Formats: sequence, C-alpha cells, structure tokens
Amino acid sequence: MKEAEVVGVDAYVGSNKVAHGEITIPATDPVVLLYNRDPLRGVLYDAALPSAISLNAKEITIQAQPYFFSNKSVRSGTVTYNWTLNGEVPLVLMRKEE
Repeated sequence: MKEAEVVGVDAYVGSNKVAHGEITIPATDPVVLLYNRDPLRGVLYDAALPSAISLNAKEITIQAQPYFFSNKSVRSGTVTYNWTLNGEVPLVLMRKEE
C-alpha cells in the first residue's frame, strides 16, 4: 500500500498553462462503518452505528460501508474480508453461500 497519493491539477487558458496545484493525501487504515437501513428511508448515512447498540425492535437491517480501501486493491481482488458475528459466520450468510 502506498504511504500517500498525490493529486494534481493544471489550469489552462486556451493552450497556456496558468496555474498548477497539488495536494498529498496520506494513507490511512481502512475502516468499515455500519449504518441502519430503514425500510422507508433507506440507509441512514447521517449517523454510523456505535460499537454497541440496544435493539428497540425485533430486528434491524444493517448496511456495512467500507472507507479508505484502495480502488486498485478492490478491483484486483487483493482486498478480502469475512463477516462474522460473535466470532461465527452469520446464518444469513451461510444460507446465501449454499
């Protein structure tokens, strides 16, 4: 993984380069945040779920959203992950794989 990514832009007036700017974006560890998926409003991206929640209903649908993964790594298949719940593969995932 690269330590940083440099993004640059050039501004032209006609064929004359009049400005250049660059920014270095440092690499950070990948993060996966969980969001509540409401049946009427969709994924509630305005508030990620905390590390511990109390269920106010019989069930909850959760959307996992990855951040800070390299697009190149995702496309090449070098990013792999496994979902577990309390150290076990959730029954819902086992059903989909069968």
